[in-house]
Amino acid sequence: MCAQVKATALPAKIFVTLRDSTTQADVVYYSPATTSLSIEGRNVHLFNLFLENKTALDTIKKADGFVMWLIDGREFIKANFYLGVKESYFKFQKDSLVFINKITEQGAATLKQQKH
Repeated sequence: MCAQVKATALPAKIFVTLRDSTTQADVVYYSPATTSLSIEGRNVHLFNLFLENKTALDTIKKADGFVMWLIDGREFIKANFYLGVKESYFKFQKDSLVFINKITEQGAATLKQQKH
């Protein structure tokens, strides 16, 4: 049985800034081949709706990719994303602390679909 580490979700101030103020999100998949997409404008706000303000268990060993969120061209925060069968999540590292936020079911389905 794998160890399950329960982390906390992003602090409210960071979560709200990410959700409401980011202007771009760059998504990079690690496999099957390294692929990426850049999301801007209104679409970044729709993408940010995939992020829940709830934590998840960190049970998946290998990240499927990462997302870097920007505000006016400058990096705000970055997270690996993990796409599981039952649960998917973003794993952030900020000021040497780890935060885990669930990805909505719709968000996980969209990220899985884009992967292929």
